[in-house]
Amino acid sequence: MNGRITSGIVAAILVATGIVAVAAPAQANATCTYTIGFYKNKGAALVPTGMFYDSGLTRAHILSSPSLGNEYTIAAKQFIAAGLNGTPGETGFNVPGVSAEVAAAYHTLEWYFEGTPTSREAVLAAATVLDEYNNGLRDLPHC
Repeated sequence: MNGRITSGIVAAILVATGIVAVAAPAQANATCTYTIGFYKNKGAALVPTGMFYDSGLTRAHILSSPSLGNEYTIAAKQFIAAGLNGTPGETGFNVPGVSAEVAAAYHTLEWYFEGTPTSREAVLAAATVLDEYNNGLRDLPHC
């Protein structure tokens, strides 16, 4: 699984073992989107563990941190939510019905987090597109 949500995977309630998990929301089918607030507050169990690129921070830590105008944090939050909303495959963001502009914004930020020099303006523009996607204003409705 590599810490990613894939189509058809649903969390289960494992009563016999005493482990209770939240049922996976509809994004497993890529039919609607959730905001960063959902993943921060209610969907934390869906957020992959481990460090976010070379930030030294986990995805959960980034989602719960104030952005304070920092383009890295602003972009990281939207990028994380977009990845969870979609079905990011091994080769990148792959969501049927998502526009080329949303996919391009995702890839722009992916390359930025991998170390490709990117202007503040380009990072914030890509984050804005993903914010609109995550809020159901582009391509897929909000859940």
